[in-house]
Amino acid sequence: MDLRRRLAPLPPRSPERRRLMHETARLYGVSAQTLYRVLRQQGQPHTVTRRADRGVPRVLPQGDLHRYLELIATLTELNTKIDQSISEMLESARLDPQTYSFPTAQITDLDTLELQELIVAASRALQPGIQLDEPLIREIAAFAKNATTGKFRPLRQGVLCVRTRKGVNLTTNVPH
Repeated sequence: MDLRRRLAPLPPRSPERRRLMHETARLYGVSAQTLYRVLRQQGQPHTVTRRADRGVPRVLPQGDLHRYLELIATLTELNTKIDQSISEMLESARLDPQTYSFPTAQITDLDTLELQELIVAASRALQPGIQLDEPLIREIAAFAKNATTGKFRPLRQGVLCVRTRKGVNLTTNVPH
C-alpha cells in the first residue's frame, strides 16, 4: 500500500514512477510486469459472497422454465422427425444424380411450407451451397403446384424446376 501511496502523486508516464516500480520489483525479486499486475488486481473489487438466490431462475418461475424446456425438447424431436421424413422423400424421389422427381399426388398433398422445405432440401442436395431466398422458394412452390405440363422455371446455379405429366422434377440437367 505504501508503494501505491508513493505512486499516486506521480504522472502515469513519469520517469520517476518507472524508476520507483523497477526498484521495488528488484527489492522483492519479481519483474516490473508482475508488480504492475498485482497493483492492478488490488484495485479491482472482488465478490466475497454469492447471491442469496443463486441457482433460482430470475426471469421465470421454476415451473414455467421446466414447461418451456419441455416444449423445446418436443420441438427438437419434431424437427428431427421432419428432417428424417424429408430425407426419406428425397431418397425415394432420386431418379439419377442430377434429378429428383416428385409425383403430382405428393406435391398436392404437401402444404406450401412443407413443399418449400422439400424444394430447399432437394436443391441443396443437387447443388450444395446454392443460395436460395424466401421469395424465390415461395415462387417455386407455387409454380410446382400450379404450372402446366412442360413448363420449367430456373432456380439458381443451374437447378431447374420442371413440370411433367407425372409430377415435378428438380434437376441440374439444363435443356438446350
